[in-house]
Amino acid sequence: MVIKPFEAHEIFEAMGRLLDIEYIYEPVNEAESTQAREVELTAEMLADLPAELLQELREATKSLDSEAITAVIERIEPLDPDTAKGLRILMDNFQTGLISDLLGENDEK
Repeated sequence: MVIKPFEAHEIFEAMGRLLDIEYIYEPVNEAESTQAREVELTAEMLADLPAELLQELREATKSLDSEAITAVIERIEPLDPDTAKGLRILMDNFQTGLISDLLGENDEK
């Protein structure tokens, strides 16, 4: 049994027990993993982006369109790699609501 709130590894552990399977994990480069987590995205970082990209990110986030959000992040990458990395981390963790918060979407209501 897995109780909310849960983390992804708990789901996989439960499936492994119930299905009697063992996962083989790819080695993780600890330096990369730590470096990826070090980027803390702020509203100020997003405010420095061009207005056009911010608007596209707002629209994609409102519609929860992960492909569109990813496309905007790819366009942000050459302009601000740290901001793009922070956005990518939030996307990977399904935290589009936090992206909306950083864009100031919840302040407008």
